[in-house]
Amino acid sequence: MHDLPNGMVIDGVLQPFAQGEPSAALKHLSWAGDLLVYDRNYASFEVVCEHQQCNMHVLMRLRSSFSQQVKTFAQSAEDDAVVAIRPGENMPVKDKAYGRNTAVQVRLVKSGLDNGQVALLLTTPPGKEEFPVECLKQVYALRRGVETAYDVCSGGSASLALARQPLRRPST
Repeated sequence: MHDLPNGMVIDGVLQPFAQGEPSAALKHLSWAGDLLVYDRNYASFEVVCEHQQCNMHVLMRLRSSFSQQVKTFAQSAEDDAVVAIRPGENMPVKDKAYGRNTAVQVRLVKSGLDNGQVALLLTTPPGKEEFPVECLKQVYALRRGVETAYDVCSGGSASLALARQPLRRPST
């Protein structure tokens, strides 16, 4: 885990590569009230749901293939939408704190990248007035240096970041 405002690695999980990044993320659920910033490798219904149950917010980049809702949003003219997501049809829900019909409210945002592509972001802070798109883009952009920090520390690549300070509307 990387503290974005202070540029410090503050927590980590060592586990076999085969267990995957989302399972490592779920081992950091003691940071209640914070916003955790994730890259595309962490995106899953389980990660979003587990964080919300622990009073934590997420901001994560998505692949358009995350769900049909995300694919539809990516192809739409909308830049900002609140939707309800559910576990995928093939996602096991046995022994989980949620069921097949559990829905989680999330916000989808499009963010233009320097290379001309569009990043799809999912976030759980819902307020469009409290958390304008530009603010979310700025916070997500802060995580760009995280991979470099982890490469120096471990020789690997990971991207889990923590915004320890509350999001604030950018000053105008």
